[in-house]
Amino acid sequence: MKKKLKTMIIISMIITLILGGLIFVNDAFLPASILWLSLTSFEVCYYIKDTDKKNLYYGLFIFGILLIILAIWYTVKRVS
Repeated sequence: MKKKLKTMIIISMIITLILGGLIFVNDAFLPASILWLSLTSFEVCYYIKDTDKKNLYYGLFIFGILLIILAIWYTVKRVS
């Protein structure tokens, strides 16, 4: 299980870095990279099964929600 989680996190971070590099090409990739980072946060939350790590679970979940709100806010602000 830990190997699968590490593999998924490495793949997600590589895609995040690629999207981060594309931000310099076009600003439209900023919300995409923020949403991808929030999905990575939710992915890590999915693999946390321990009740001892409840604070980490809720912290990552709230962080993901805040990233989604930030991406939506940036998109709306950019369009108007």
